[in-house]
Amino acid sequence: MIHIAEEGYRLRVQHEAPAFYCTGCLYTTKLLLPLCPKCGQVGTMLPVATPEKYHDETKAIKRARAVRDFSPGFDSTAPEAQHGRLMLPGQLFPILRAAVSGLVTKRQHNSALGRDQYSLFVPFRGKVADQIFLSPAEQMDSLQFICNCEAGVMPEWDIILKNQDQAPTGLIRGWRSVLGIFYRAGLIPWVPDDGRRKSAWEIRNSPIKGATQ
Repeated sequence: MIHIAEEGYRLRVQHEAPAFYCTGCLYTTKLLLPLCPKCGQVGTMLPVATPEKYHDETKAIKRARAVRDFSPGFDSTAPEAQHGRLMLPGQLFPILRAAVSGLVTKRQHNSALGRDQYSLFVPFRGKVADQIFLSPAEQMDSLQFICNCEAGVMPEWDIILKNQDQAPTGLIRGWRSVLGIFYRAGLIPWVPDDGRRKSAWEIRNSPIKGATQ
């Protein structure tokens, strides 16, 4: 029979932890138990991280949450790398309306980002049964929300906003993303870009060309 102290030591070594604690009541013990001896909750015992392990885990979490660039070689958080050919909403909307009849644009405040954006809607042409997936406002107006776009000057590619830990906190949407969303939704018949920047102006007779010159 294994001595309880030896078993506790084996578990602490296995988990690289000096002890274990209950996430419900913060009770600590040197033995990993199926339930907390103090509050009786099951499955709440977790290892206490050492300073070294806590530091490593924190760095790993920060790396996992860090911004991932859209295009290799381009900093997706740098405006100078992402602005490309700028476009106003008044230039973008005619491109969409050339393919989407009945496009509706509503300027609304985006509370999550703290600024105004345009919400883009198209007439709902789905099945009656699918209307349950629409918001009450969409059902009332028989519209389907597609995406948002910036209310001011738009960069060509998305600019990711980040905090001091390099974690993304939002984005400034580029006009290419809007066109890409409409294309993937099957609403526009031509591909505005395939993700490679050098291919953007190789598409001959593109409706985009005249709007951005």
